[in-house]
Amino acid sequence: MKMSKKFLKFGVSIFLIFTLFSQVCTPFIYADEVGKQIVQFEEEKKELDRIDNLLNKPIKLPKEQIDKLVNEYQSLYPNLTKERIYEIVYQSLSPYRSKAGFWDGKGITVDEFAIAFATIVQTLIGGYATLGAYAAKHGQKLAREMMSRAAKAAAKRFGILTGMFAGILETAFKVLNFYGNVGLALAKFIDARDYYPNNGRINMWK
Repeated sequence: MKMSKKFLKFGVSIFLIFTLFSQVCTPFIYADEVGKQIVQFEEEKKELDRIDNLLNKPIKLPKEQIDKLVNEYQSLYPNLTKERIYEIVYQSLSPYRSKAGFWDGKGITVDEFAIAFATIVQTLIGGYATLGAYAAKHGQKLAREMMSRAAKAAAKRFGILTGMFAGILETAFKVLNFYGNVGLALAKFIDARDYYPNNGRINMWK
């Protein structure tokens, strides 16, 4: 009986110690979590500010880097001429909408938009070799926001940024991943939901 009372007292003591410990430590744990969230928020804001600054002015890339991109695109999009690919790449690097009749009045093609988007993304991910590496560093949430801004920038520069386009983007990056040809996947996703679905062009007007 005495032994049982000792165990009971021991158990009550342990319970009281853990209760006191949790009451003391919980505020510190909460404060630590809040601190981490603040740091993460500040890092995300800093990265988004960097992205916006890049998108608001002409982006200058070395000629050899542009040549490398064009050669890669040429193998991915054999239906486009090399001259046409250069034209798309250079227009993608400018924040200004093209005033010329850039296409043939029928809307930008899926391949052309894929190149424009990919070019802008390449300038935004900086020193990261791939989009997946960028997502691994900054997190998927920030990577999706970066891609959304890149897509809107591409649409603006090629004259197809409309309310409909922005609406399609709201669901696009919830579905698409960071691997493979994201630009082409995105362009096809948009083409399947525009005014003339699956015609190989992105039509934002009837």
